[in-house]
Amino acid sequence: MNNKITLYFFYAIFFTVSLFGASLKSLEITFYPEYYYSGVMVQVKGEAQENLIGSSFDFSVPTQIDSSFLFKGLSDSDPDFLKLNSFGKNNETWISIPVEQKRFAFFLFYNPFDMTKLTRLFDYLLKTSLNISELYITIQEPLSCSNFQITEDKTTPISDQHGFTFHEARYLDIKAYQVKRISVSYHKTNSKTSMEILSSILVDEGEDKLLDESKVDRVIPLRHRLPLWEPLAVLGGFSMVIGFLYIKSNKNRKSILGKYCNNCGIEFKREDNFCSKCGRKRT
Repeated sequence: MNNKITLYFFYAIFFTVSLFGASLKSLEITFYPEYYYSGVMVQVKGEAQENLIGSSFDFSVPTQIDSSFLFKGLSDSDPDFLKLNSFGKNNETWISIPVEQKRFAFFLFYNPFDMTKLTRLFDYLLKTSLNISELYITIQEPLSCSNFQITEDKTTPISDQHGFTFHEARYLDIKAYQVKRISVSYHKTNSKTSMEILSSILVDEGEDKLLDESKVDRVIPLRHRLPLWEPLAVLGGFSMVIGFLYIKSNKNRKSILGKYCNNCGIEFKREDNFCSKCGRKRT
């Protein structure tokens, strides 16, 4: 028994020492206010050191968080997600991120907005339980907003081909539990998401009118491409669920229609090929 306790003790010491000084090589955090979700979607991508694989780290989240998911990869071309549960620590709300491989990604959703007001505000206090060698913060401007302001004064604006503007900032050597505050405010006169607005523009005016060549900066840094595929992967996963429910509903509808005459509504008997009342052929 004593030998087992000693073995566990040395294993715990070894594990603690192996993680001592460990850090995330990079962490890229992108905020999507009112993108396809009426609140804020936060996408986090990172790269960990080798000795962190098999462990986990804590990441601070807002108290009003709706949900959070770890992106585990693609399974048969479908996105695979693991729900992450929040917990309290030192009167703050956190989620624990399992590091299963060097590169990881997760999403969280929360709604800090009062939609009855024209001014939208959100304030994010970012902390992690690990050091971060390189931290990138990117904030997407919602479509149809005005007076967009952020606390970061050294951001680089980047535009994509759909008219979205991103504001990016880079920081080096962020210490564990060091607070990084991100504050954003803007004015918006409607409650439509950017995807709803973009869809309306494409339908009503055509995609050519959306592209303003004088405003689009096509020079994208080699280090980092605009983070667009991940939220689309989330949308794809949700769309597949909706599609499945639609197909199931449609099958049920066809089954019901086949039991009744399309012309007069009389119910067919199993052996009937024609309606006994109006003579219409069964479909």
